[in-house]
Amino acid sequence: SKQAIEKALLFLSDAQLSKGDFASYGSASSESTAQVLLALNALSIDYRTDERFIKDGNNALEGLLKYQLPDGS
Repeated sequence: SKQAIEKALLFLSDAQLSKGDFASYGSASSESTAQVLLALNALSIDYRTDERFIKDGNNALEGLLKYQLPDGS
């Protein structure tokens, strides 16, 4: 239902870390962040402009990219 989706989005927004990424079981991870990005995309939510998913100027994609290694992997 729409109410359940809104409740889940509020939870995710509150759970987002200041660098834009997300944690699972107390540890920030690329996997958790990627899963949130997939969910936002499925709901047609623009993580770049939706203020619920911008923390300290960092959005979820920026949070994911912090895990990128120097060789691009």
